[in-house]
Amino acid sequence: MKVRFGNWSSYNGPTLLEAGRFPPATAEAMRQRGHVVSEVPLPSGLQDLQRTPQCWVGGADPRREGIVMGQ
Repeated sequence: MKVRFGNWSSYNGPTLLEAGRFPPATAEAMRQRGHVVSEVPLPSGLQDLQRTPQCWVGGADPRREGIVMGQ
């Protein structure tokens, strides 16, 4: 199952939204509430492992070179 979420960040200043990952309505709604919003490249590189009672589950960010492998 692929889940695609955009990255975002704020440094007590403009809110940075990952370009191409949020609907235009998201940025517009934030601007209407007084936020300064910029859409910029924010490529991630997160990889994750989760231990469940049955097995290990892995995840790799599809925007980078990582892939999930296992047996």
